[in-house]
Amino acid sequence: MILTEQKINELKQQLENNESFQYWKKEDGLSFEDFDIVDLESNKQLHNGKKDIGEFCLYLKDGVIKKALYDLSY
Repeated sequence: MILTEQKINELKQQLENNESFQYWKKEDGLSFEDFDIVDLESNKQLHNGKKDIGEFCLYLKDGVIKKALYDLSY
């Protein structure tokens, strides 16, 4: 999968509409830009996020976010 600007914007909107993400955003100051984007099936990294406060990953399957993981001890 190749991430186009349009697809990145769609994923950002999908994440920002998620209640859990809204909590993370409010409590921890997270943004979409903090997350790496990884293909769930191939485990291939598709996009690099910032690494300033921890390790955050969005896992995609068929172009849709299926799970998000984070590790603040990074």
